[in-house]
Amino acid sequence: MVKSLSVENNIEKKKTTVFINPASGNMRGETLYEAFVRELELDPALKGRILSVIKTTEEQDDETFRKTVVESDHVIICGGDGTVHRVMNGLLKHSYRKSVSVYPVGTANDLAKNLNVEKMDFPSFVRKVISSGYCLKLDIFSVNKKVFFMNYAGFGFDAFVVDLNVKAIAWLKGFHAVEVLLGFPLFKKALNEKAIAWLKGFHAGEVLLGLPLFKKGLFVLIGLLVFVTYEKRLVLNPHGKKYINLIFNNLSTYAGGSIFSENSSFSDGKPERVFLSSKLDFIKLILNRFHIGVMVYDLGAATIKTPTKFSFREPDAPRIPVQLDGEEYTEFFSGTNEFEIAWEGRWDVYR
Repeated sequence: MVKSLSVENNIEKKKTTVFINPASGNMRGETLYEAFVRELELDPALKGRILSVIKTTEEQDDETFRKTVVESDHVIICGGDGTVHRVMNGLLKHSYRKSVSVYPVGTANDLAKNLNVEKMDFPSFVRKVISSGYCLKLDIFSVNKKVFFMNYAGFGFDAFVVDLNVKAIAWLKGFHAVEVLLGFPLFKKALNEKAIAWLKGFHAGEVLLGLPLFKKGLFVLIGLLVFVTYEKRLVLNPHGKKYINLIFNNLSTYAGGSIFSENSSFSDGKPERVFLSSKLDFIKLILNRFHIGVMVYDLGAATIKTPTKFSFREPDAPRIPVQLDGEEYTEFFSGTNEFEIAWEGRWDVYR
């Protein structure tokens, strides 16, 4: 359950850039993009307020973010938690401190749920937030001043799951089953040139990834695989206790709805944390999305002040993975086992 939130009156925004992830929601983002571009052509007044509509990519051009920071007084992000992470980090790299809005299209949408974003069609949402929306304050945190997070940063088990899932998706995107088949002489000899050309253009991996729930099912399957085989432990200084997972969270929910802390506030400058000592603790955390009252894992100091510093005694670990904000992003920190979670200020978020 998300608490009621205090709001502040909005100021009018005149120069807005819209980022839309076309792949979000099993390609629902692509439909939203096309519909919104048509809406702009039908409404000159709205078009006059929108500087540009940009499709996000996994490797967004840095110049796009630099230009947005210089020219825009507001940014609207249409996508899931991963899209928000990607765009916000791109903007923060260029010290963007103006306002943003988030329109949920992804799988979990934890941030939008905690912000209580009202459900409406996208053009109506845009009109609302650029003219008569309300403002909330959202904390921004960093890990080692290298990368920013708005939802959570997970060290350990959850990061390994996400990293393996990202690698599996990348492999599927590059897997061309037909080219493998064409490598068999008799198979190729049985086809004519037109059939071969068509088959070469057929990418089975991309077809599978486009199927509803396939990516989610793949994530669950990989999670179960890692759960069975995972034996790594993070040894925390100074007391030396071992954990499979450390999670610092800015929201009341985690990973698509698990209750992380019912008293969490995303505008107090302080994250909550949990230390998970066993796989059973992680199961309890996930089961909290069903509100069955199993929150008995180690909450540590619960709400912590920033900056907070910690280190891992793991001499054979060349790099430590950190999961950030959603199911798509794992950052690896090499050459260090010293970490600092720091508060980087607040953004105005309009809804």
